[in-house]
Formats: sequence, structure tokens, C-alpha cells
Amino acid sequence: MKTSAAACALLCAIGAHTARGQTLLPQIESELNVLVAAARRHLVTVIVSPAEGARPVRSVLVASGLSLDDSLVVTAASVVTGHTAIEIATHDNQTHPAEIVGVDALGGVALLKTARGVRSASIAAVEAGTPEPGNLVCLVTSSFEERAGFSLGAITSVRPAGMNGQVTSEIEASAAPLPGSAGAVLVETRGSVTGLVVGRPGRARDGSSGESGVLAVPLHEVLRIAAELRDHAGVRRNWLGVSVQEMTSALREILGVAPGTGVIVIDVDAHGPATKAGLELGDVILSCDLKVVRDAGELMASVATAPSNARLRLQVFRNGETLELPVVLSELPARQETPPELEDVGAPREDRIRAIEEEIARLKASLPHNNR
Repeated sequence: MKTSAAACALLCAIGAHTARGQTLLPQIESELNVLVAAARRHLVTVIVSPAEGARPVRSVLVASGLSLDDSLVVTAASVVTGHTAIEIATHDNQTHPAEIVGVDALGGVALLKTARGVRSASIAAVEAGTPEPGNLVCLVTSSFEERAGFSLGAITSVRPAGMNGQVTSEIEASAAPLPGSAGAVLVETRGSVTGLVVGRPGRARDGSSGESGVLAVPLHEVLRIAAELRDHAGVRRNWLGVSVQEMTSALREILGVAPGTGVIVIDVDAHGPATKAGLELGDVILSCDLKVVRDAGELMASVATAPSNARLRLQVFRNGETLELPVVLSELPARQETPPELEDVGAPREDRIRAIEEEIARLKASLPHNNR
């Protein structure tokens, strides 16, 4: 039986692709190993023992940490919570005692200091990646007693993780969590470090449970938090004192607000700057200091990047009128710094939004021109 020209072409194509795959896959594997090895030069191992009287599942926790210089290391805040004795292990398996410089609960980052140098490569030599949804990343843990590991995934979202008008950006990636992944890093395919792993989605940032994937703080925010902890033993943050939510299409129709503009206030702290400025539940914030507010992240970013005690001008839509409300920011009080559990908060917020929609619709229906 003669083989047709089309069949011959198909067989040749399959053979070419097979040969190409046999060459390409080892190349990818080799480059991935180089990428992981390069990232691991910046990592150390954090070994913590439980505080007296504590009853952890494991008596000793082994996690990862990112070396910033000869003595400073950043890791996930959950790693050192409830522990007292802390050691840093370097690539040669030498251990050095460490102490806690400061912990930022809202950011999920802790800064440690050792008496002896732990640096194997300067963080200044690492390119800080810009996290973008869809970027491929590799989760890399430290290497200590053959505990090293890595997993591949992609950035699924980059979103604000703030409360009361304060923002801490959060990266969610599909890379699988590994033993020792708390305090590990996410590395982009170009070799840039894009974030410090602080936990998993779905629960609090303790890394103990939650959905598949990991949560990380962008590297540029980690460095900012570390500098604040080093210089002030705490992170100073601006505070507006509101919780906001993107508007639904129903709300836009009821209120007459154009698509893509404005966020609705769903909670106001009774003691916050927003209350003093006259902001109310159900107000729609259209702009902040003449910058259009299109989503909650933009508002929180404007608050976070403003100077301390800054005076901001909010343009607010209320009862069919546009108001100008000046607000003076204050420092985020300690009582607001403990982050809520990172579980699905969609349902409660949706309930608040629906309640606001119903109330606004009821008030609008009660107006005289609607009762004719």
C-alpha cells in the first residue's frame, strides 16, 4: 500500500515536533534549574522554637527568609508569631541566633536581625519584578537539610488587601505551597523576585490551611515595610476610616452614576477622619484630590501614598448632589492593624450592597415626583 503525500507530511511533522521537544524540554529544565539556584542565593532558613507554654502542632518550625544585607532578614509574620527562640541557617548549614526587629501584622511581614552576617548575595543585585496577572512565576524555598523545593504557577490576581482606607498590595499565585514556603519568594521567568510568600488564600496568613495557591506581598512593599520596621520598629500608615466597594450596575442606574466611576461607602469608622469630614454610609466617592476614583484600589492607593496628616479633597455624590469634602488623614491606630481573616468576604459585602440598593430605591420611590 502506498503512503499518500499528506500522510508522509504528517509523519514528518510529528517526527520534527518530537525531535524539537526532545531538545526544548531539557533546555527548559536546565534554565529552570539556573533560575531556582540564582533565587536561592538570596534565601536563608528560619528555624523557630515555640514560646513557653505554647502547644503547636510541631515543636520546631522551619521556614524561609529573604536576606536583605549582612544582618537583616525578612520573612512571613506568621513564622515568628508565638515563638521565641529564632535561628537563621545559611547555605553552609551554619546557624546564627536572631531576634525580632519588628512585625507588621497588616502587611504580613516580619523583620529579623542576626548578630553575624548571613548574606550570600545582596538584594540590591536582584531585579524587583512588577507583578502582573498572567505572569508565570516559580515559588522557591530555602535549602536546609535537603528541604529545598520549588513549584511553578502563574499570578492569578494583584489586588489591594487593605482595611479602613489603607492598602497593602497582595499577589495571589497558583504555585503550589510547599514545606517551608512561608517566607519564600516568587520569581518571574526573567529571574526577578516579584514577592515574598506570606500565606495562602481563603484563611488568615498562617500558611496552615486555605485554597490551593499562595499569597505574597510585592517585593517593593516588602522593602518599604522592612525599612519602616528597622527605623521605627513599626509601620506608619495613613488612615481614612472607611470601607468602600465597587458599585453594581443596579446602583449606578438608581443613582445615575456613570460606568467606570466612583466607589460606594459601605462602612464608616465612628472615630475616623472620614466621619469628622462628614462622609456617610452610601456616599459615592467620585474623585480624590482631582484624581478620578474608578475602584477601591485607586482610593486606597491615594490614601497610602499621601504625606502624613495630608489634607485630601474628596468629591462625593450624595442624594443627587456633588459635594466637596476636605478630609485630614491621621495615622492608622494600633487597634486597626490586625488584618481580618483572608476568607471569602464577597457574601457579606454583597449583602451590604443589596441593602444599600434597596434603601436607595425605597427613598427614591418615596420622592414626590415619583408618586404622581
